[in-house]
Amino acid sequence: MPAAEKANDYIGWAPPYDRVPEESKFFVYSLGDKTMCISDDCGMGGYFVECLGGWISGYKDIGEVIDYGFGGVGFDIDAQKIITIADKDGKIVGIYPGASIKNIYYILRNHRNLVSDDDFEGCSDLLPERWNIFTSLFYRF
Repeated sequence: MPAAEKANDYIGWAPPYDRVPEESKFFVYSLGDKTMCISDDCGMGGYFVECLGGWISGYKDIGEVIDYGFGGVGFDIDAQKIITIADKDGKIVGIYPGASIKNIYYILRNHRNLVSDDDFEGCSDLLPERWNIFTSLFYRF
């Protein structure tokens, strides 16, 4: 399934954010969470995605979107949060119903193949301890 936004897509923001950067390693698309945001404007989750070389955009008002196959199982796409993760080619590799941008760090741990281990660890070290709780648990003793 193709991603809602991928490299070089026009997204309607003012330059330089009017197109998704071609050099993005992966794409995160958030629906129903924060008001419109892109990149590090999406908070700490956006900062983390940007550090990893990915692209993130968030939209509060869902509007006309693909239901990602959830419509038939009682998931109300218009009233719920959803995060999609896509690879460099714009192919969706993860769909997370009920997740929000603040869960990005934990979600991206499931997709370590999208970035190098060095990049993931380096960007993880830049996050506040609250965001990096998994790693910090092993360094407390």
